[in-house]
Amino acid sequence: MNPRRRAFSVVIVALVATPCSAQSDTATRIPPHLCWRGRPLPECTSFWITEFGVDAVLWSTQTRVRQNFGGGDVYDYSARDFDSRFVWTVGPMFNTGPRTALGGTLSISPFGEGYRAAIEARRRWWTSSGLALDLSAGALRMDVPSRTNFSSRDEFGLTAGAFIVGGDLINVNGRVDLLVTGGKPRVGTSLGLGGGSYVALVGSILLGLLIVAYISAGPID
Repeated sequence: MNPRRRAFSVVIVALVATPCSAQSDTATRIPPHLCWRGRPLPECTSFWITEFGVDAVLWSTQTRVRQNFGGGDVYDYSARDFDSRFVWTVGPMFNTGPRTALGGTLSISPFGEGYRAAIEARRRWWTSSGLALDLSAGALRMDVPSRTNFSSRDEFGLTAGAFIVGGDLINVNGRVDLLVTGGKPRVGTSLGLGGGSYVALVGSILLGLLIVAYISAGPID
């Protein structure tokens, strides 16, 4: 082949290959994709934590409560500072790498005559088996019964949890709560079972229907 023609062919091939290479590089850039059920990259760039579950308290500090019913009737007893509860959790997560995600959650639980609320940072590590490990930590607010009457007061502290998540549909978790206000530290540990995504939605609906049915039934004579 003529040297000039060979050089020209090399230039043409290079010019054609350059856009193709650029297109290939562009294809590796993952477009934003928000998921409801969490998955690692490249399927999701971000997703929502939507969980519903039950936390069973394993151990809790106790507070001595004195209730005066009037007429000289005084009732003393010890009450656990933490008790088992339903938990609803929601929050955004962002996949920061092929196997990692970072975000935050808000959790709400009915608790006695009040509620428990926590705002936490959450870190996730995806595994190739479809499981994920989550660690969370943040601020805690909870209603705590008064020691001397029937009212309750809000106290504040810290909370931390660890989760083993299966397919973002079910999780097993352990948690430690610490209240640092109110004159004395209060500590509780719990073990929880929860569902995410579709499982959380179905569980919340079923619980809501049970509550409505219970309220509609009214008191039993």
